[in-house]
Amino acid sequence: MIVRRPRAGLRKAPAELGYKVTGLITSGDSAGGNLTIVTTMSLRDRPAAVPVLLQHPIYPVVSDHGNWQSAHDFAEGYLLTRDMMEWFTKLYAADMSEYRGAPLLFDQSGMPPSLVTTASLDPLRDQGLAYVDALKKAGVNVQHISADGNIHGHINLRKGIPSSQGDIDNNMNKLMAMLEEVLR
Repeated sequence: MIVRRPRAGLRKAPAELGYKVTGLITSGDSAGGNLTIVTTMSLRDRPAAVPVLLQHPIYPVVSDHGNWQSAHDFAEGYLLTRDMMEWFTKLYAADMSEYRGAPLLFDQSGMPPSLVTTASLDPLRDQGLAYVDALKKAGVNVQHISADGNIHGHINLRKGIPSSQGDIDNNMNKLMAMLEEVLR
């Protein structure tokens, strides 16, 4: 197996490369989708040296309850199971009565333009859709992409689910178009 290391310049800080950081794009999947949202909310709520230009939560966890239709429909046989979700929820250290535990229940106004990705065969699908609706109600520029016919985790499974590459490409193309719009 050949392991390629990034060029030395890629491991340096932006200033060492002669760049100035002017904005961030927060992104992550599943629990990382939750982290994307709560990090963006935290930066929104306090002055930040560098603004969040876009956020891109991918099949995010936004609520601690499992009463979503998709959580029942896809509880078994679609990679992420009900038992796994219950275990993850028990391990999560955030207080579920505050925004880190259940960001869906808190004010989304002032959030940056957002690209939310869901998967149609995912127990978290309806949470992601509810988050899209919350952003819209708060007046946030939000775009939604559904990976139709795909499961939770597909972003990381493109070797096992080759069609996922098309979903990933679609996400990156949409994210780049949104960034170009923000930077105008």
